[in-house]
Amino acid sequence: LSNAISFYQKAISLDPGLAVVHNDLGVVYERQGQLPMALRAYERALSLDPNYLEASANLGSLHKRLGYWTEALPRLLKAAVLLEQRGDLPAAKRFYLDVLDMEPNHFEGLGGLAGVYARLGERTQAVTTWVKLALLYEQRGQLDAAKSVYERAIALEAGSVEATTNLALVCERLGQRDQAVFSWNKVGGLYEQRGDFQTARRSYERAFGMSPNNAETLANLAVASERLGDHDQAISYWLKCQQLSSPNDPWRLRAEERLVELGLIKTGSVY
Repeated sequence: LSNAISFYQKAISLDPGLAVVHNDLGVVYERQGQLPMALRAYERALSLDPNYLEASANLGSLHKRLGYWTEALPRLLKAAVLLEQRGDLPAAKRFYLDVLDMEPNHFEGLGGLAGVYARLGERTQAVTTWVKLALLYEQRGQLDAAKSVYERAIALEAGSVEATTNLALVCERLGQRDQAVFSWNKVGGLYEQRGDFQTARRSYERAFGMSPNNAETLANLAVASERLGDHDQAISYWLKCQQLSSPNDPWRLRAEERLVELGLIKTGSVY
């Protein structure tokens, strides 16, 4: 190692502008335990080439090792981004996790990690990370940003109850009634798939409270009520769905079909 240092120093004396030499010298200093010298060498390499991946990774890792987390965070994040751009997703994931190990609510770290999870096919982890990021945006009052992140999670995993429920709530807070109603209906459908018809009906009722004349919501409430054995309420929803929807609306046709099956009407536009 001592001979290596000597040769690196000679190389630097011949051409002090080579970032790679300063980085490699820093590696040797670190292996020798000369950590202040290693820090200076890595910093010199980055001053010559700010996008030098290895130097950024080495400097960030050494700062973290020494407990200098404020200095480590930007270097480790830079390394993660550069690794992702290079296509080395497993290594990028490790560096994003290093960032979040120091600061669990780091916005850029969470967004980067979620994107890497998605590209690696780790869908559950990606959705969980995006939901955490979106909740942080909500806490800051950045509802449009939160909505965008929830939509990204749902695009990856359409069956995410948490992301879809939170999207519905954000749309309510943004005053986007139609999208909130759509999302609450989707939430109800997801609970129905799980066999949880009580929670499904509560989700549909949330949509109904915002749009009492929405035919899809009425049909969904009718189905959920039937599954729960509340037949009188189901009939009421089917009748209202039939009365309020247009003649060619598929939900009206579904309502008339069911009302015929129940013996409440003899004919309908479906026939």
